[in-house]
Amino acid sequence: MPEMDGYEATRVIREREQAAAAAGAPVSHIPIIALTANAMQGDREHCLKVGMDDYVTKPLELPLLFSAIARHVKQNKRLDVVQAATLPKAANSDPMDANDIRKRFSGTPQIIPEMLDQFEQQIEELRGMLQFDASDEELAALVQPLHALKGCCGYLTSDHVVRMVTRLEGAGKSGDLETLRGGLADLQAEIERCLSHLPEVRRQLAAPADGVRL
Repeated sequence: MPEMDGYEATRVIREREQAAAAAGAPVSHIPIIALTANAMQGDREHCLKVGMDDYVTKPLELPLLFSAIARHVKQNKRLDVVQAATLPKAANSDPMDANDIRKRFSGTPQIIPEMLDQFEQQIEELRGMLQFDASDEELAALVQPLHALKGCCGYLTSDHVVRMVTRLEGAGKSGDLETLRGGLADLQAEIERCLSHLPEVRRQLAAPADGVRL
């Protein structure tokens, strides 16, 4: 853009939202999704750090873009306290599906191994931060890793996991730390399920699909 890039535009929008909230005005969070040719881990983390909500790489795959938009349009609906406190029940289906992942990255399959590595690192780190006797400060510190994890979840996990991470992040952002604390057991269970499924997902993704090997 001629006067500011996407990072700076995002900072300005988020600063205006924060200023309005501080003044007591009603604020609607504006979803911001990056569309970039870069697909490296540092680029994704930078997008999330400056306040973007999601990250879609070029060449553009419309199903991925529509999926990202749908996630954040739903997330942006205002929730009352009761809705925010209602976490999804544990799903019976697998938290990760190799076929779904392969479809989501049909245009850029080469980045799947890196995404899986990043996802595994994020959930391992988050698992180490989960403490059921955590202080309010420790609970509040979970918001940033939950926000970063949400981006990977949208590409790699089931909708159930995405909803759980999104709701817990939202509870933390709104200061509803009791809801966040109450969701730690379910979050830990989903992390363990994802970790247990990762080796099989990697194995399936490494196998030839339509004559292509990742």
